[in-house]
Amino acid sequence: MTRRGFSLIELVTATVMLAVLIVVSVRMLAATAAGDRAAWQRQAAWQEAANLMERIDAIPWDQVDQTHLDQLALPERLRQSLPGGNLQVQFETPPEKPDVKQITVTISWGGTDTKPPKKARLSMWKYKGS
Repeated sequence: MTRRGFSLIELVTATVMLAVLIVVSVRMLAATAAGDRAAWQRQAAWQEAANLMERIDAIPWDQVDQTHLDQLALPERLRQSLPGGNLQVQFETPPEKPDVKQITVTISWGGTDTKPPKKARLSMWKYKGS
């Protein structure tokens, strides 16, 4: 007698193997999507920090002060894209160098109770007469 078709054990084994393959594939796709989203968020934060630095650099030296810098804000599209997005612009004039202003732009996002926030931080020195 010749056997035709598949036995029940062969069908169950093939189904289980297919299910495992599908689960692994879905997990890999989800991890890839999360990695892409994190990379996009980092890139967007760094780009916005660079844009803010260019805007600050365009301000005349004598008008760069904390009051002026506190008026800067993250664009709405970026606040929606970065969960918990926060902009901090710090201004400092070293006492030994009164003709120099150090400006630091920090964009942070994504912090939780168990994870520190991610940050993009840029600093520049602005010299009087530049």
